[in-house]
Amino acid sequence: MHNDWIRERATSFVSCVPNSPLTDSEQAAVDRIVGEAQVVAIGEATHGSKEIVQARERVLRFLIQDRKAAIVVLESCFAATQPLNRYVMDGDGTAREAIVATACWSCANHETLGFVTWLRDFNRALPGATRPVRIFGCDVQSIDGPKTELARLLQHFRSTSQLSPETIAETAVLLADLPTDRDLFRFVELLVSEGTSNNPDETRIADIQARQAAFMAASRASAEKVSRRLREVQQALPSTVQDDDRFVFERCRRLLEQVIEFYSPGGLEKRDLFMAENVTALRQQFPRERLLLLSHNLHVARVPLTIRGQPFVPMGCLLARQFGGDYRAIGSAFYDGKYLAVAGDGPEQDQIVVAHTPDLRSFEYILQSVANDQQTPGLLLDLSRRAPHESAFPWQRGLEMRTGEAGNQGSYESSFTRQRPELQYDGMIFLKETSPITVLPGYYQHASEKWKPTEAVNDDHELAILHNRQKFL
Repeated sequence: MHNDWIRERATSFVSCVPNSPLTDSEQAAVDRIVGEAQVVAIGEATHGSKEIVQARERVLRFLIQDRKAAIVVLESCFAATQPLNRYVMDGDGTAREAIVATACWSCANHETLGFVTWLRDFNRALPGATRPVRIFGCDVQSIDGPKTELARLLQHFRSTSQLSPETIAETAVLLADLPTDRDLFRFVELLVSEGTSNNPDETRIADIQARQAAFMAASRASAEKVSRRLREVQQALPSTVQDDDRFVFERCRRLLEQVIEFYSPGGLEKRDLFMAENVTALRQQFPRERLLLLSHNLHVARVPLTIRGQPFVPMGCLLARQFGGDYRAIGSAFYDGKYLAVAGDGPEQDQIVVAHTPDLRSFEYILQSVANDQQTPGLLLDLSRRAPHESAFPWQRGLEMRTGEAGNQGSYESSFTRQRPELQYDGMIFLKETSPITVLPGYYQHASEKWKPTEAVNDDHELAILHNRQKFL
């Protein structure tokens, strides 16, 4: 019964080679799934699966070339993706430099580099009057990103005589006084490290929380002062300032506020709320453009989820509520293989894991059976045809599905939970097997420089945590 339901909605996905155009049947399946929606999200079951990234690129190329999508949004810092946007639009810098600057190993890899290089070539070949495809981010985990981009914009305004040197200097001083990513993240990592240890020390946890609360209260006061100043600067900008620069300046100012709120006690759960806000801002800035949102499965899901017993409202749920049928989500799934769980301090320390093999009661097992019957390496599954009653689906109470692993691999029981994929997603890219992505060498160098210990960190435990910071993202 399950197999028949899937088979009626499945199209063979014939290749994961990015430069292999979608077949006519694959194109028709994508068109059925996304319809006329202007915000199309494509999820990743893991950030580190090579074939998932490459399969997604085949769909992206079709939506950009043939369905005129013009905005790509990554699960990366909005500000830190600005060098990448300048590269794909104007050829500034190099693809490697720009993608490493995102500071995310899920972006700074050979597979994503291939897409970025293709996108630059695509833009370069466009007729002169055609607007190029742009790349942005929507994430809120970095304060270094907006600080750097705001400083760059201020210097640009100074070089073009759009702001006075005094205004630039005063604002730059306030920006420099804000905390760094290293400052903000150390408390989160200390809490995670202590809370997940074999014998958590409640006294130490309480001490870390108290220090975090005091530090973030001071950081919030500084950020509010900077935000007020940036609002004044923005109001003083002359009409000669380009609209794109105004938009990026405003979003980076708002991003400073979001990041401080995110790292404040109780703020981690606001991440998806802020990401949805940033996607909405992009939608408002480019109202006539189709937007492609690339993020983890958990972030793009259309409905609230329960993860390890805790309620979770995804970014996709918030976007679906706001945009209705103008938001469509395509999830991804795989049966077995390997993937990169966490990037280490170098290639030899990358954590490559063997994926848990789905058992007989899982969605992935059913998809694998159908793919084997069709003798295809993957499937494009159309879940957009929703019946009016839950009984129309062969798994009335939901079925087991991989929640989408990110970071260190959990147990089978924590990796697979009861879900409703036909409600969470409008479509699904399924692959029988995956292998690990390959992180760019420049990422390790960038991360080492960014997170190297400083004299300000004098606790041996904190120093060790900071050294391994990237393993938590």
